Amino acid sequence: MNRQVPACAGKQSGKWMPGRIRVMICLLLLFCPAASNAAGSIQIQAAATQFVGGEFRVDILIHSVNDLYGMAFDLLYDPDVLEPADADPGVPGIQPKIQEGGLFSQNGADPTYLKVALEDGMPGNLVIGLSRSGDAAGVTAAEQALCLSVFFRARHQGNTAFAVDRQGLRDFLNQEISGTSWGQLAVNVQEYNWIGDVDQSMSIDLGDVLLVLKALSGSTEKSIYVNADIDGDGKIGMEEAIRALQE
Repeated sequence: MNRQVPACAGKQSGKWMPGRIRVMICLLLLFCPAASNAAGSIQIQAAATQFVGGEFRVDILIHSVNDLYGMAFDLLYDPDVLEPADADPGVPGIQPKIQEGGLFSQNGADPTYLKVALEDGMPGNLVIGLSRSGDAAGVTAAEQALCLSVFFRARHQGNTAFAVDRQGLRDFLNQEISGTSWGQLAVNVQEYNWIGDVDQSMSIDLGDVLLVLKALSGSTEKSIYVNADIDGDGKIGMEEAIRALQE
């Protein structure tokens, strides 16, 4: 089956590539004969309840697949309710935040190629491609394994869902792994008061104090969420640490 796989843009010379986005994994773009490998099963997982203003991760997991070399798919979402978390807010536009699992890289032993971007720069459709590289053989997932995680932020209250489109798996010979089932995910977004909860753990505790102090000293890589701001100055600082101590 000749399938044109959707693609993603990456950074070149510090700038995001313009125009229509297509996955730049050449092994996923070729004409391929029918697959000989067993079909896999893809699950899309996240907590069923999320909260307005909160960041959460959506995991893409797979099991029952052999000789898996690459995957590409569109992850569809409702932009009125959700938005991709921005991995680099200091750069114009949205740089979708994504984290690779250990399956394709064999837990860091082999290099991989991972790309993600908004289709044509417009909200509602994330185009994702992940592949092994070079002469490395495909991987096997007899049990459930994490391919990657995509991070989102809930914008408004409501019921919503994730789905996939233009999806495909390929083996080492670039044959299509046909018959794969791809799941969906329903999410209910509710209101929540994040004030004082600097790390969005859904509790105000010593963890918030330590995170603020580390951030003020420049020694933390963890995310700090500005919607925890107490006094409305748009900043997180000692006021939030004191509030956490009081709690």
